[in-house]
Amino acid sequence: MISVGIDVVKGKSTVCILKPYEKIVSKPFDISHVEKDLGELAAMLLRYAILVREEFSCLINSYGQGHEQLDSIQ
Repeated sequence: MISVGIDVVKGKSTVCILKPYEKIVSKPFDISHVEKDLGELAAMLLRYAILVREEFSCLINSYGQGHEQLDSIQ
């Protein structure tokens, strides 16, 4: 199973992708809370899921009000 960790703060999120036993698939990277960047993240995860044919687990960690910007994106 692939684990995707997303740490949400105001204006951006930091994403890290790991395989079991803490093997790094993607070093942490930042994305902005705009539709384009979030769409690119979703497309990247979908392509990777198809490539490796494994299930994903996603943990979204949000402190304060950082998630509110994500809630407003349709």
